[in-house]
Amino acid sequence: MRVRSREIILLGYYGAGNLGDDLMLRGLVAALLKADPIVIINIVSYYKRPLPVPESPRVRVVRATSLVTKLARLIPLFIRCRLAFFGGGTPFTDSEGDGSYKFFRLAHLLGCRFGYIGVGIGRLNCPKRHKRAVWLLNRCDLATFRDPTSLRRAIELVGGNDVGRMHLTEDLCYLDLSAHLLPRRVTRDATATSQRVLVSWRELCGEVGVSRDAELAMRFTQALRRIAETRSLASVTLLPLDPTVDLHAHQRLAVLLKEALPGVEIRSVTEASLDRVLEIISSADIYMSVRLHGAFIGKVLGVPTISFGYSPKIRYYFDSIGSSSMLTWEELERNDNCLVQTIKKAIVEASTPIDLSSHTVSARDNVCLLLGVLE
Repeated sequence: MRVRSREIILLGYYGAGNLGDDLMLRGLVAALLKADPIVIINIVSYYKRPLPVPESPRVRVVRATSLVTKLARLIPLFIRCRLAFFGGGTPFTDSEGDGSYKFFRLAHLLGCRFGYIGVGIGRLNCPKRHKRAVWLLNRCDLATFRDPTSLRRAIELVGGNDVGRMHLTEDLCYLDLSAHLLPRRVTRDATATSQRVLVSWRELCGEVGVSRDAELAMRFTQALRRIAETRSLASVTLLPLDPTVDLHAHQRLAVLLKEALPGVEIRSVTEASLDRVLEIISSADIYMSVRLHGAFIGKVLGVPTISFGYSPKIRYYFDSIGSSSMLTWEELERNDNCLVQTIKKAIVEASTPIDLSSHTVSARDNVCLLLGVLE
């Protein structure tokens, strides 16, 4: 039997500029390099943006922006490497990901084992996507999940077969907290009376439909106007955490905000590096993030942060840190004043640091399990 190189392949949503995926990649790579002194990591990126990884002979970035280059570069890797993993995010959904089905089928055919690290499972009503998820989860060598709901659904998809390959761990972003210092929260002048609000919206059309997406943006705008009646707002800054997907949603929201808040400066950030995004979040007085990892960073930095429970992963994260500063869309629609009340809760919560120790330990299980399969 041919001995394969001690190399792994990481596939994911890397290079698109998504805050969460950048954090997960940076933390995972740092943890793997520290835990294994000889492993070589091949990171596959379908985008042209720089990746937040160290310059090292053991870290190789494989750019594949077309189907031809994907095949040309992945086939030799699948032949040479021991393992291919999809790291972080939600690879199993109706609208966004199919678990890298075609590439992992090719890896399986070429004798390269594969799996999933720190992932979640989204809506799977599409029969084709459902069938692909069943095939992949039945044949992968390892699958770790960031929340109990995703783990339960994975076990259901494989009919309870060989579930010893599946584990509940923590979000890969906790690995980044162990390896990299986050910027300190910017302390404002105590005499300042006006507040800077930071908003990270997201494209929701795929989740809730076009008409409801527009309705939720309008409801949110009305709620912000209610806040302006009780607090002096210096500015509202719009920060997309995934510019590839969310930029147009932020542009639409900016139009609504300028009409609803004529006396407030509306700013927009269209593109920023990972470090710059973290700095912007750290300088906010109030942060409202629809995306999970925006809320994650805001809470870790001690910024008064709220989020909206459009997905079970949001609810799980807020429950895991004992936070009550999350709103559901239904609550926002019933009463736009609830945003004011939730901000008050977030301000109180921000005064108490979050205990991250147990979360980071559980996140390291992802690395231990991955390297265990590599042996």
